[in-house]
Amino acid sequence: MEPEEGIRLPTPDQISSMVEFAEYRRKSGAQRLLIHCMAGVSRSPAAAYILAVIVRKEEPVRAAAQLFQAAPFARPNMLMVKHADELDGWKGMMANAIRTARTDRGKAEQFVPFVI
Repeated sequence: MEPEEGIRLPTPDQISSMVEFAEYRRKSGAQRLLIHCMAGVSRSPAAAYILAVIVRKEEPVRAAAQLFQAAPFARPNMLMVKHADELDGWKGMMANAIRTARTDRGKAEQFVPFVI
């Protein structure tokens, strides 16, 4: 996977830092966390899914179904999900859940904020 010019691939350290931050916020009493990226289609849906599974302890298949119900246009960044799979010992289960639950409903121009 080659990044586009000006785009950096997510790293395992970045995913670990994101999870640590979300866990810290949750322990401090935060009930919601706003996640956003440039287009809202790839990285932010991946982050929402990862945090639902790792921080909220949602089952991967359930979290993936929630994601695509809330954001059928989402195309989660699978490299981020792969890093999270390895970080938390899911051994590919998170990525498989995304591939199984992914829908082809929704067009790119239908970007809207979503909550999972």
